[in-house]
Amino acid sequence: MSNQNIVIVGGGGAGVAIARELSANLPKTGPQYNLILVTNRECYVHVLASLRMAVSEDNLEDTALIPYESVFVNGNGKVKIGNVVSIERESGSSGGHVALEGDENLSFRYLVVATGSLWEGPIATVPDGKQGFLKLIYQWRKKFHDAKNIVIAGGGSVGLELSGELRDVYPDKKITIVQAGSLPLNDVYPDRFRKDIERRWHKRGIDFIFNDRVEHFPDQTSGSIKTTNGKIIEADIVVPARGGKPNTSLLRSLGDDVFDAQGYVKIAPTLQLPSYPDIFAAGDIIAFKEQKTLAKVPGHAAVVAANIISLVNGQQPKKTYAGTFEGLFVTNGKNKGAGYVSVLWGLTFGDTVVPMVKGKTLFIPMQRKAMGLSA
Repeated sequence: MSNQNIVIVGGGGAGVAIARELSANLPKTGPQYNLILVTNRECYVHVLASLRMAVSEDNLEDTALIPYESVFVNGNGKVKIGNVVSIERESGSSGGHVALEGDENLSFRYLVVATGSLWEGPIATVPDGKQGFLKLIYQWRKKFHDAKNIVIAGGGSVGLELSGELRDVYPDKKITIVQAGSLPLNDVYPDRFRKDIERRWHKRGIDFIFNDRVEHFPDQTSGSIKTTNGKIIEADIVVPARGGKPNTSLLRSLGDDVFDAQGYVKIAPTLQLPSYPDIFAAGDIIAFKEQKTLAKVPGHAAVVAANIISLVNGQQPKKTYAGTFEGLFVTNGKNKGAGYVSVLWGLTFGDTVVPMVKGKTLFIPMQRKAMGLSA
């Protein structure tokens, strides 16, 4: 009897963490399984570094685009480059197969969907592999270089961090953030932290327009744009930074009841799909009330890996995901920033701690080590 497959779809933070955990811990006796990571790029894109890559010429792409060559412990797995378009189940049997572009099918006994978020702007999700991503960031570098007035639509962490990277490289450009809410970020975070961010970014000459939106993103402007509320802003370039959306189109073949009202994937506490216990979901796509950050990935990966190993051993999955505290470190360029952790009374951090923890390296060395490579 040929080995069955454990297939992980998605080569981002959650998919990589689960692949590495399973490759280290799948049992060496009993039924054997092929571990396959399916991703549409030949390298891991360290999203936390994408904004800096899109602005500065620090050659971060040399270290932040990480090969998958060592992701599996002792080589216990393989990477397949491809784009999964649907998931198909065989009636009356366990497992199923994923359908890839090009009319190729890959069978699975257990499946993990960890396809992350779809982004726009400088960190847009592009389907054309490493070269497509590099082309995108080089295009944005030129756009930022050529613009005098830059408008960023969205005052979440993406818009805030992008503005800080721009200010590092371009001290004299006018940078304006248009935010739908009355403060930066969302109301998961306390107002005192959000007001502190506004103050810190203002000190660097970054302007905010609150309670307003930008709905249109022309490739070229006439030198200004009009917001939803009718405000005219000088703009040579308008950058969408409105946050990610769950990348879940491959699951539509399983029916609409797989999703919640916002398009996230419904999960049991074991991170299995309630109607499909041989399919797991992890990362940004799950319908769990928490902020979608890479800091949540280790918790997801531990639950999914442990439960798949239980199933492989003929046991029922018992490990559950209950969430964790919220924490966010927002860089304001390499040497400044603000952070918050929702423990005790709510700890906040500033220009000393945030650059030391995140701003200088953007966690690139840590991610490389997590994938079995040198920093």
